Amino acid sequence: RSIKYDYDPQDDNFVKGAASKYNVARLNMEMVGSYLDYDNFLKELYKHEHFLDVQSVEIVPYRKNKSILLVNFKLKLYAKK
Repeated sequence: RSIKYDYDPQDDNFVKGAASKYNVARLNMEMVGSYLDYDNFLKELYKHEHFLDVQSVEIVPYRKNKSILLVNFKLKLYAKK
């Protein structure tokens, strides 16, 4: 549904200490999908070679159709330069 991102956020302690070695991306995502879609998203996320810091996950079923999920997902990705 939407993705907000911030590259190399200056308030991140990891960026302050290792900015020359790592790229950092803070992502705030709003997603809509089925349980299977969300499961596949998590599997794909963990396949990539980077460090993850999952900050929060909020999952709420859609009122009109409980098989659809509304997901707010916040994480940071750290990758070597």
